[in-house]
Amino acid sequence: MDGRVWRLLGAVQLLFMAAIFAVCALLGGCDSQVELASGAATYMKCHWTFVACSVFAVAGFVIALVAQTAKEAQARCFLAVALIAVFAAIAYLPTPLGVGICASADMACHLAGYLTWGLCAAGIILAIIQAVKADPASAERPKMQL
Repeated sequence: MDGRVWRLLGAVQLLFMAAIFAVCALLGGCDSQVELASGAATYMKCHWTFVACSVFAVAGFVIALVAQTAKEAQARCFLAVALIAVFAAIAYLPTPLGVGICASADMACHLAGYLTWGLCAAGIILAIIQAVKADPASAERPKMQL
């Protein structure tokens, strides 16, 4: 893949990470607090889920930004795989196996979860394409002939 296409795909990955951060920061989890048995109050688990997702989105943004400047195939492939790992971690956090979101389907945090999962799915597909096509010199190599 030549440099222009690589930078274009990297810019789309930057947009995905920025969109995930915006969804987590603006829609995010519930702002209400739950009263504990001790009388203190704390935020619900969906709040902490989307705080963690925003931290991962910032890390993914930095990885995608570094990937913009990568020239060698190994570095490009490594950064694409790192993006896949960050997208997978972000998608994992809102699930019941991760931190989770509210049990009630009427809560607003479910919309943020669905948007996050959709952006992560699109980002993973794009990162797989980047990992497969990471070699910048593949277009100049001669093709096999029969």
